[in-house]
Amino acid sequence: MLKPGLLPEVGLVELNSLCVLAEHQNNGCATRALRLLMDLCDQHEMPIKLVARPLDVPFLCPGCPPTLKTDELLAFYGKHGFIDLTIPGDDTRTMIRRPKRPG
Repeated sequence: MLKPGLLPEVGLVELNSLCVLAEHQNNGCATRALRLLMDLCDQHEMPIKLVARPLDVPFLCPGCPPTLKTDELLAFYGKHGFIDLTIPGDDTRTMIRRPKRPG
Protein backbone atom coordinates (compact mmCIF):
# COMPACT_ATOMS: atom_id res chain seq x y z
CA MET A 1 0.00 0.00 0.00
CA LEU A 2 1.28 3.44 -0.94
CA LYS A 3 1.94 5.71 2.06
CA PRO A 4 1.78 9.53 1.91
CA GLY A 5 5.08 11.05 0.91
CA LEU A 6 6.60 7.73 -0.13
CA LEU A 7 7.65 7.33 -3.74
CA PRO A 8 8.37 3.62 -4.19
CA GLU A 9 10.03 3.96 -7.58
CA VAL A 10 12.37 6.63 -6.24
CA GLY A 11 12.94 5.23 -2.75
CA LEU A 12 12.77 8.41 -0.70
CA VAL A 13 10.42 10.39 1.51
CA GLU A 14 9.68 13.96 0.49
CA LEU A 15 8.92 16.35 3.35
CA ASN A 16 6.62 19.05 2.01
CA SER A 17 5.85 21.05 5.14
CA LEU A 18 6.31 21.11 8.88
CA CYS A 19 3.85 23.47 10.62
CA VAL A 20 3.51 24.23 14.32
CA LEU A 21 0.60 26.24 15.74
CA ALA A 22 1.54 29.42 17.62
CA GLU A 23 0.67 28.06 21.06
CA HIS A 24 3.03 25.12 20.56
CA GLN A 25 6.02 26.99 19.12
CA ASN A 26 9.37 27.14 20.91
CA ASN A 27 8.62 23.91 22.79
CA GLY A 28 10.51 21.52 20.51
CA CYS A 29 7.43 20.30 18.62
CA ALA A 30 8.97 20.68 15.17
CA THR A 31 12.17 18.99 16.33
CA ARG A 32 10.23 16.07 17.86
CA ALA A 33 8.13 15.65 14.71
CA LEU A 34 11.23 15.74 12.52
CA ARG A 35 13.07 13.24 14.76
CA LEU A 36 10.11 10.85 14.56
CA LEU A 37 10.20 11.04 10.77
CA MET A 38 13.99 10.62 10.73
CA ASP A 39 13.78 7.57 13.02
CA LEU A 40 11.17 5.93 10.78
CA CYS A 41 13.22 6.68 7.69
CA ASP A 42 16.36 5.30 9.35
CA GLN A 43 14.52 2.08 10.22
CA HIS A 44 13.43 1.69 6.60
CA GLU A 45 16.70 3.00 5.11
CA MET A 46 14.92 5.83 3.31
CA PRO A 47 16.46 9.23 2.60
CA ILE A 48 14.41 12.38 3.22
CA LYS A 49 14.33 15.16 0.64
CA LEU A 50 12.93 18.67 1.10
CA VAL A 51 13.05 22.16 -0.30
CA ALA A 52 13.82 24.72 2.42
CA ARG A 53 11.45 27.59 1.72
CA PRO A 54 9.04 29.67 3.78
CA LEU A 55 5.42 28.50 3.68
CA ASP A 56 2.38 30.41 2.52
CA VAL A 57 1.08 30.36 6.11
CA PRO A 58 -2.51 31.60 5.68
CA PHE A 59 -3.15 28.99 2.98
CA LEU A 60 -1.28 25.96 4.32
CA CYS A 61 -1.45 26.41 8.08
CA PRO A 62 -4.20 28.74 9.31
CA GLY A 63 -3.45 29.79 12.87
CA CYS A 64 0.32 29.42 12.46
CA PRO A 65 2.61 32.43 12.86
CA PRO A 66 4.92 33.47 10.01
CA THR A 67 7.43 30.81 9.08
CA LEU A 68 11.19 30.88 9.38
CA LYS A 69 13.22 32.56 6.66
CA THR A 70 15.11 30.41 4.17
CA ASP A 71 18.46 30.82 5.94
CA GLU A 72 16.83 29.88 9.27
CA LEU A 73 15.27 26.79 7.66
CA LEU A 74 18.65 25.80 6.20
CA ALA A 75 20.20 26.08 9.68
CA PHE A 76 17.33 24.13 11.35
CA TYR A 77 17.47 21.24 8.90
CA GLY A 78 21.27 21.39 8.70
CA LYS A 79 21.62 20.76 12.44
CA HIS A 80 19.52 17.62 11.93
CA GLY A 81 21.85 16.18 9.31
CA PHE A 82 20.31 17.52 6.10
CA ILE A 83 22.78 18.53 3.40
CA ASP A 84 22.16 21.50 1.10
CA LEU A 85 22.29 20.29 -2.51
CA THR A 86 21.85 23.74 -4.03
CA ILE A 87 23.73 24.42 -7.23
CA PRO A 88 25.28 27.90 -7.44
CA GLY A 89 22.90 30.26 -9.24
CA ASP A 90 19.83 28.17 -8.34
CA ASP A 91 17.56 29.62 -5.67
CA THR A 92 15.79 26.30 -5.00
CA ARG A 93 17.24 25.15 -1.68
CA THR A 94 16.95 21.39 -2.00
CA MET A 95 18.22 19.41 0.98
CA ILE A 96 18.59 15.69 1.64
CA ARG A 97 19.27 13.52 4.66
CA ARG A 98 20.60 10.04 4.11
CA PRO A 99 19.43 7.35 6.54
CA LYS A 100 21.73 6.54 9.43
CA ARG A 101 22.83 2.95 9.74
CA PRO A 102 22.12 1.24 13.05
CA GLY A 103 25.02 0.80 15.46
